[in-house]
Amino acid sequence: GVESTLRSNFVRYQKKFLRFGAFYWHLGLPIKYILQNHEIIVLNGNLRIVNYMLLLFLSRMLGKQVIWWGHLNSAGKQGFASGIRKQIMRFASKRLFYTDYELTSYPHPKNCYSINNGVPSIGFDAKQFPDKFSYNRPLRILFIGRLTVKSRINFALTALSRCTVPFELHIIGDGPAFSSCTDFMSDPRFIWYNKIINDHDISKIASECDVFIYPGAVGLSLIKSFVLGLPAIIHSNRLNHMPEFAAAQNQHNSIFFEEGNSNDLLNKIEMYYALCSTQRRKLSLAARSTVQNDYNTDSMVERMLVCIRSKQ
Repeated sequence: GVESTLRSNFVRYQKKFLRFGAFYWHLGLPIKYILQNHEIIVLNGNLRIVNYMLLLFLSRMLGKQVIWWGHLNSAGKQGFASGIRKQIMRFASKRLFYTDYELTSYPHPKNCYSINNGVPSIGFDAKQFPDKFSYNRPLRILFIGRLTVKSRINFALTALSRCTVPFELHIIGDGPAFSSCTDFMSDPRFIWYNKIINDHDISKIASECDVFIYPGAVGLSLIKSFVLGLPAIIHSNRLNHMPEFAAAQNQHNSIFFEEGNSNDLLNKIEMYYALCSTQRRKLSLAARSTVQNDYNTDSMVERMLVCIRSKQ
């Protein structure tokens, strides 16, 4: 559902890539034009896009300011390639990481910044839904995301099929793992919406839910759930999450379970179900305030400007 800004007077956009093995070449990338006409270059720090790395080294040879914008680590990828990326990013003038946690984890902090990757701070306020925390219905759990191996949706479905407390799992998304979920289609506790990209429609569903779940490597879906006032049930292994996991705080805006432990996942769901309405509301408001205070696009703009304007 991501749309690029094509009609802006100050945006030139082209997304065609040529793939060869594990690498890519961005077709039509105007390297000569960029080097001749731009003093500041914000670069997607993806080693697999070969001409981005070429642009990095040529820009630095010409004394251009290059801001490397990217992850410090991706989910489950802290090996050899990650080590190479951490060394190559040092050639940039500055480094702009996705989160404050990555910034504090990088061993070469000079000229490094963080953006706390987020979304527009819109959505409903939990205080506007006094019946949202009612006990006169099943616990309503929301999943939003691509149905992929990374999401581990089958793990959640298998675990929840054994859940002893009344619940509904509302699933928004599609993807390659959808076909492997057919065994759970007949269970009335699992409610399927397929792909929805309209914020109003998503908010309408979320406003009736109590908590968000993401059993796999959570990323920006976590921030989206916080915007919607939903605390998150996610696993606790930081190394197997995307950078946005840094926004989660156990027992504050989230509830952590042990990665891959279906019994612990069920225990945490049952624990949330047993919370009183005051405790549920506290978690919900903490989730919302996480995005109101940070992890939103207004804050990202300010952080980007600080990075660009700072002296090297």
